[in-house]
Amino acid sequence: GRSTRRMRFAIFGGLDCPDWVLLEMAAISKIPAVRIRLLAEQVVVPLLVGSQGAEGKPIAHAVSEACLDDSEGRAVLAAMHIVMSSAAKHNVDEATVLDELEQLGLPNEHAQAIARVYKLRLSDIRDAAQRQSFHLPRMESVAYRIQGGDHGPEGGGTAAFRLGMLGRHTPLEFEVSP
Repeated sequence: GRSTRRMRFAIFGGLDCPDWVLLEMAAISKIPAVRIRLLAEQVVVPLLVGSQGAEGKPIAHAVSEACLDDSEGRAVLAAMHIVMSSAAKHNVDEATVLDELEQLGLPNEHAQAIARVYKLRLSDIRDAAQRQSFHLPRMESVAYRIQGGDHGPEGGGTAAFRLGMLGRHTPLEFEVSP
């Protein structure tokens, strides 16, 4: 059998470009480069506020001005969203974003428009992702006590835990019994 060599992209964490994103590159290429920058600016907004998709009047206006129907517009926006959010997640620089978008078939002017917006908003995107990510409080101390019964696997005793969490005034206490 013939082996196919897949390309790896830093903007996708060292993986190949998803097929659906690759298909949308052709649609993005048909949009005037001036509109691409406007669309890219609108795509950044949900990344900053933590919503999944771009919506609202500015998006609808930008999509209609790009001469796309609603479903085409959503697909283009989704592709641009995944490129910018994934590139930020994987700490990719502007030059790599530009180079890889061109490798995916975008004209230089289009790739530059997206890479420029990415560079301008990268620190904001990263700050927003940090704020929106799941965080556990850091542990300050751990104490435990084993009570009663034989201490073997079927001993019937209980283990009491006390966890001191940073920034929490009262410790978290719980017991475990077989």
